[in-house]
Amino acid sequence: MEHEDRIASLKRRVAELDAFNYTVAHQLRAPLLAMSGFARAVEEREGDRLTPKGRTQLRRVISASLCMERLIDDLLTLARASHIALEKQPLAVDEIVRDMLRDLRQAYPATRVIVSELPMIHGDPMVVRQVFVNVVGNALKYSHLAPEPLVEIGLGPKGEFIVRDNGIGFAQEHADALFTPFERMTADPAYPGTGVGLAIVKRLIERHGGWIAARSRERGPTEVSFSFGEAD
Repeated sequence: MEHEDRIASLKRRVAELDAFNYTVAHQLRAPLLAMSGFARAVEEREGDRLTPKGRTQLRRVISASLCMERLIDDLLTLARASHIALEKQPLAVDEIVRDMLRDLRQAYPATRVIVSELPMIHGDPMVVRQVFVNVVGNALKYSHLAPEPLVEIGLGPKGEFIVRDNGIGFAQEHADALFTPFERMTADPAYPGTGVGLAIVKRLIERHGGWIAARSRERGPTEVSFSFGEAD
């Protein structure tokens, strides 16, 4: 009984924290959009009158506001991830992944991407697409500076999905932290991000009844495996 009470209490605290995060992020959005909008207006209308130093500082304000917008979007998605209503249906994962890659690959034209044959599953289309966008997006980002960047998308021996890359990697003892909000494996500006993307993936995939894990070593390669539950 005591154990069940602790679990219930923990669930309430998590729900309260998610609600708090959602409220704070939502309330920050309006003033942030106003600030970035005014900054862009100043750049457009008054930019020619500013000194070089003034233009540089204004660009920094705009850049910082864009970073904050991305963080707020990620926080809102993270807060919603544990509570979304799932609408599972038959999905052709191969089509979802190839459609998703048409958008993602534009930023990484030098990366070779190999996609093996992927199966039909029973899943929520929004969840499945978002998981692949975040996981494959990470693989593309962290491998794009490799001499011959490569990302592979396929299946493991038990039918789980696997995304491999030959990027910078990370020490295996830090694998769990990979799925913790705001934990990043590197502060190198060549690999920007908010540190929330894989935390969103973990919540979405667990909400879907599945699991996710990562294996790597420093200087790579990295392998992320996951299942959406039931019979993928």
